[in-house]
Amino acid sequence: MRIGARFAKWGLDLFLFGVLALLGVFASGYPGYLVFDAIWPGYCYSPITVGKNAWLLGQALFIAIYFAGAIAMFNNARHALGTIPVKAT
Repeated sequence: MRIGARFAKWGLDLFLFGVLALLGVFASGYPGYLVFDAIWPGYCYSPITVGKNAWLLGQALFIAIYFAGAIAMFNNARHALGTIPVKAT
């Protein structure tokens, strides 16, 4: 019970962190594209580097947040599994 409680302490928070990061990627991807296209019409199809770079930075930010959350979840699971006592059979 103690091991499960320690794993659950951060497991759900890190899971939500990853889900929110993926939702952020979606939000900056599709709706964000429409917002940036309203500011710089045709920025994705013409050489408007300011608009394209701003849109890609938003994408990169949320992908980096997702990657950090995935690493944190992996480390949390690794540490939780490391606390399970080994029983000789």
